[in-house]
Amino acid sequence: MTPSTHSEPITELGAAALAAEIASGRLTSVEATRACIERCKQQSRLNALVQPCFDAALRDAQRADAAVAAGEPLGLLHGVPVTVKDCFAMRGTEVTLGIPGFSNGPAETDSPLVTRLRGAGAVLLGKTNVPQGMLLHECNNPVFGRTLHPTDPSRSPGGSTGGEASIVASGGSPLGLGSDLGGSIRQPVHACGVAGFKPTPRRLSLVGSSRAIPGMRAMRISPGPIARHVDDLELAMRVLVDHTDSPRQPDEEAAPWRDPSTIDVSELRIAYWTDDSFLPTAPAVRRAVEEAAAALRDAGADVRKITPPDDREMMRVYVGLLSADGMRSLARLVRGGEVDPQIRRQLRIGGLARWARVMLGGALRLLGRRLLPDLLHWSGARSADDYWRLCCDADRYREAFWPLAAEQFDGRPVDAILLPPFGVTAMPHGRALDVLPASSHCFYANLVDAPAGVVPWTTVRDDEQEFPRAPWGLAQWAARAATSGSAGLPVGVQVMAPAWRDDTALAVMKRLEQLRSTPD
Repeated sequence: MTPSTHSEPITELGAAALAAEIASGRLTSVEATRACIERCKQQSRLNALVQPCFDAALRDAQRADAAVAAGEPLGLLHGVPVTVKDCFAMRGTEVTLGIPGFSNGPAETDSPLVTRLRGAGAVLLGKTNVPQGMLLHECNNPVFGRTLHPTDPSRSPGGSTGGEASIVASGGSPLGLGSDLGGSIRQPVHACGVAGFKPTPRRLSLVGSSRAIPGMRAMRISPGPIARHVDDLELAMRVLVDHTDSPRQPDEEAAPWRDPSTIDVSELRIAYWTDDSFLPTAPAVRRAVEEAAAALRDAGADVRKITPPDDREMMRVYVGLLSADGMRSLARLVRGGEVDPQIRRQLRIGGLARWARVMLGGALRLLGRRLLPDLLHWSGARSADDYWRLCCDADRYREAFWPLAAEQFDGRPVDAILLPPFGVTAMPHGRALDVLPASSHCFYANLVDAPAGVVPWTTVRDDEQEFPRAPWGLAQWAARAATSGSAGLPVGVQVMAPAWRDDTALAVMKRLEQLRSTPD
């Protein structure tokens, strides 16, 4: 095979473009893999790729090139370098969750999703970093340390799929596999300026992946891809839903995968909101949603602003379900080992007795605080009876969410919703727990089993570095700190669609990508 004479830098090509170049013979997999490895080494300060498998990747790339030369059938990702989040089993690497002592040593087999990536011809570069326990929008842990934002080392790339977002944004990998329970794909891609997609829960298997609260069934983690382009997300989803190399797993629904290209976005009814009742949205984030809504309206879609459906009920149920064990599952995993300071705070708050929550919440209300007392009241350990009742509340909210949105759309069904991915941009290190209420925009899709993704839209302007004034509180203070000095940081827009309409969400994301204005 002749060496490539490709003019565009290899590390700027997306996964689909790389696959096409390799299949055509204009580029070799070895060239692509070496370019990504070199970029990963150049960006080692980011500490994003924490378990590199470079030698194995180059051997796989050589085999991929031999298959092209022999005229063998090629998969959709043939020869394309790919990275994988720490939580997925991948042979020869460890699953750590950032917790000392959690790993049982290098995995001997791949998880089903990793098997599907390999079956499509992907070349696996290694595993990326996560926060300890994967329950924080920030990447730092005692096993591998802190991951940095790709353009601002004083800030976090987000989490829990922050390592993936950072390495994809920095050009070290064109495609990554992540997972999402409360914005763990969507928040970091917003922070880093790339694209990510959380499919409908139960579309992709969790077999062969680890998590800090494995017994929770009321909400499901959704594996999904991270890339620089929406076409790459859709390509990755076609690979991940293909059961040729790994059969359908017991936790995967037999739901058809619809082609997003068949959706005419100009015919859709699209709702949007810029704020809910928990924490004001940073000016650049609000502007991004307003601009995206206007662009879709100008492109022919029926776009209308609505109020988030019963947002306080959403937060009450989501926080209640996530914390119903009093953080005991995570506490067991980290017991006896080094614990990240923010995780230690989470465990202390999660372990507060109900009477202590009542007393502390009452005192905070007397001081004029509103949000934190509510969060204290809604969260914490519950009896089995209380937990089951909360599960029923979750079912009722899921059933009511889209009809409530339709009521604000003249009673007509809503096809998609635009909303902020997160209340602020990339945060300074150590602030993710403080600014938890900014996560509220992530939680809707997780609670209502909706597919949702984020596409880059703009960057923060010089005049958008002051957070809106709000009643004093820790979250407001942390949000102000995040907004200060944020000029130039990426801002994304989130798209959500009803369950199993992943095609609609991706189609709207693709249209926004096409309509996106040049960042200021």
